[in-house]
Amino acid sequence: MARDLGISDGTVKTHVTHLMELLQVNTRTQIVFELARLGIRIQDMVAQSHKSGASLKA
Repeated sequence: MARDLGISDGTVKTHVTHLMELLQVNTRTQIVFELARLGIRIQDMVAQSHKSGASLKA
């Protein structure tokens, strides 16, 4: 995943950890289920970041 995004493994781990804390879950699978419960699709989040001009590549 990190290579595809052009970021380090540590950066991915940091973001995943923050998501777990924010959503009060313990696994990556629970992140996906909680986002779905909230009506948030990961694809939509990625598309929004691209629309805003945010670049994940270094």
